[in-house]
Amino acid sequence: MSFADDQQTVISAVRCPALTKGRPAVSLIDRLRNSEDQLTERKEPGLSYEEVAKTIVAFANSLRDDQEGILFIGVANNGAIKGVSNPDKSQKWISRIARETVFPPVPIEQHVLEVDDQSVLAVLVRRSYCGPHFAGPAYVRVGSQSVAASDTVFERLIAERLSPLRPIAQALDSRVEVLVDRRAQYGVLERVRANVVEVNAHWILFQEVPNGISFGIASDRISVQPVPSRESLLIIERA
Repeated sequence: MSFADDQQTVISAVRCPALTKGRPAVSLIDRLRNSEDQLTERKEPGLSYEEVAKTIVAFANSLRDDQEGILFIGVANNGAIKGVSNPDKSQKWISRIARETVFPPVPIEQHVLEVDDQSVLAVLVRRSYCGPHFAGPAYVRVGSQSVAASDTVFERLIAERLSPLRPIAQALDSRVEVLVDRRAQYGVLERVRANVVEVNAHWILFQEVPNGISFGIASDRISVQPVPSRESLLIIERA
């Protein structure tokens, strides 16, 4: 049995936050005019639900925080506008795929663009913290294509999901101040406020607030707890 065959037993469903609406249409049209790449996929009308699910999953599993993938429906590979005949029906169909076919569900945002007197559907996907996601196999983006993840890549996706480093990496990306219980003299815990400077498999580097003193803790010596009242984290250095 491959690692991916056991995906349903290792991954539990997670409620992911919805995406924020209101993206300016002009930037989507700019992306539409560009060629396909790792962040852009074009599909003609009449595509299958497997193609939609595969692309959504590949984007959700591959994007960084500062990226967004866009699936344009109603556009040929060469950029020719074909349009979709019923945008409202198409949006409901896409939403159902992202919610029911993909596991765990992927939050998406949809826009209808009017281009050359045709309606084109833009489906936006951003980095997911609820992955890895599946539509049968787990897909990732390689260049301008969505491909099935190898067992090695799948194991990495699982490790990222389960790792305590993930919320710390989120704090780094969001520039959220955290609380750190670090080991001081004689092993006594000392609580400080800090910003996360770097996160890797070996070390987490912090900068104390407000004095700016830098310090590090080995990644395998930390535990993480949420601090809901501060919308932050408490990072504890274990003995």
